[in-house]
Amino acid sequence: MIGSAEFAVIAVLALLLFGPEKLPEFARSLGNAVAEYRSAAEELENYMQKELSVFENEAEDIARDLNISTENRHISNVSNKINK
Repeated sequence: MIGSAEFAVIAVLALLLFGPEKLPEFARSLGNAVAEYRSAAEELENYMQKELSVFENEAEDIARDLNISTENRHISNVSNKINK
């Protein structure tokens, strides 16, 4: 975050660089760019959360399948020992 002193310096520099006529247009463009950036960042975060959720579900399914497979193998081993 920038403090009030830094903001004042930026405002004075912007006024000197762009002049009083172009400053409102520049500020509007900057505001639109920041809003677009935030929107894109939020969209990316939502996409990543969705993909992560899908990955977690698949990992849980695989873990469940592996656990069932291990349990079945153990039951089979016990059954073979009993039958011998």
